[in-house]
Amino acid sequence: ALAAVTEGRFQTLDGALNRGYTNAPSWLHVRLLNASGQALVRYLLLEPVYLDEVDVFVVTDGILTEHRFGDHRPVNERELPQSRMVLPLVLGAGGSMDLLFRVRTFSTHVFEARLLDASELQRSLQWWLLLHGGFVAVALALFLMHLLLAIRLRDQVLSVYALYVLSLGVGYAAVKGVVALTLPSLTHHLNDWLVSFGTGLSFALIALLVMVIFETRTRHRWAHAFLWLLILLGLAAFASTGRALYPMFAEWLFLAGLPFLYVALALAWVRYRAGDPAGRLFLLAFSASGLGASISFLRILGFLPANPITQHSLQVSSFVHMIVMGLALSERVLAAEEKARPITIM
Repeated sequence: ALAAVTEGRFQTLDGALNRGYTNAPSWLHVRLLNASGQALVRYLLLEPVYLDEVDVFVVTDGILTEHRFGDHRPVNERELPQSRMVLPLVLGAGGSMDLLFRVRTFSTHVFEARLLDASELQRSLQWWLLLHGGFVAVALALFLMHLLLAIRLRDQVLSVYALYVLSLGVGYAAVKGVVALTLPSLTHHLNDWLVSFGTGLSFALIALLVMVIFETRTRHRWAHAFLWLLILLGLAAFASTGRALYPMFAEWLFLAGLPFLYVALALAWVRYRAGDPAGRLFLLAFSASGLGASISFLRILGFLPANPITQHSLQVSSFVHMIVMGLALSERVLAAEEKARPITIM
């Protein structure tokens, strides 16, 4: 990599790196110049936290130092034991510094770095906790609420939906590094499985939920086989966690996830047109998730660039989906109670 820098073989990259699913490593080079007349302390913030291996080589005055990050490495071995990947840098007055990054992962291959001062880093960490910690807290609260309702009403649909919401919350906590806040010494052992729990099993559970809600086995045989394919791909992705086959299954899963969004939307439309009391809410829920997830899946597969809109689209759409689906399932329970209520003839 140092020879490639000297020979000018690195190509200019516009924006963040995004290669979809690949096992091949990426090398990136950045040269920092301090044009001010004083030494500066800056913090290099590397994202996303679910990348398996992120090695940073800092070259200053011919001296090379190595810093190892990634969710396959213990958090307490970092220079700053943050749940996010943060590297402090000291830039000498009028000096320069070369940074070489090596990225390798079984997860989707996306990478970006930002150079921040102390106040900017603090604000970034506070917003990160507010946005991502709040989402995980809401997801876990909704899981508990639907689980208790499922137990109380002995309802299969509510049980599946509760597990789906749990998978979203756990997977998001792993993807965004929230797990490292509570289990820093175990994160490098658990995070791959938790990310897969949030991808593979959430796909399998939402496909099973659509099967049950829209009764595809008897009403929509054309969709039933496709939903079984999605369930099998989700289980295969989860079972291959941390192995060489995971990127292949995960890529197939997200490719199948794109048409699934519109299959679910079509089924919701049919239910709405049939006069289902909860049909409008099902349609709204799957419309919101379809838009946000489409943007996110295309970014994950490498077809859209990594930016704040594509990175947070799934978070926003999942939040809307969870709230509206909760209302839709409540309508379903009310309709079942009304149907089961004995009729009194005067």
